[in-house]
Amino acid sequence: MNDLTITVKSVPEGRWILEDLVEFTDWARMEFKPAKSRSLVLRRGRVQDQFRFKIREDNIPTVQEKPVKSLGKWYINDKECEGDACSS
Repeated sequence: MNDLTITVKSVPEGRWILEDLVEFTDWARMEFKPAKSRSLVLRRGRVQDQFRFKIREDNIPTVQEKPVKSLGKWYINDKECEGDACSS
């Protein structure tokens, strides 16, 4: 499994890192699959939906659009959860 998590302090910094990673993966003859990736932007502890990340021309879905499970924990939009429906 080849997983990568990028944590940065600003949206522009995240975009720069993605551009550099795409350049390195092209050199290694590998590729990112944006459909299998997720993005999450937090500002002052709140989710921000207005920022979008891209790999080449393809948008990376947000965690709100497509929830993801990592290390046994679901990362989802809290509004979709009621009670224990999302605890598994």
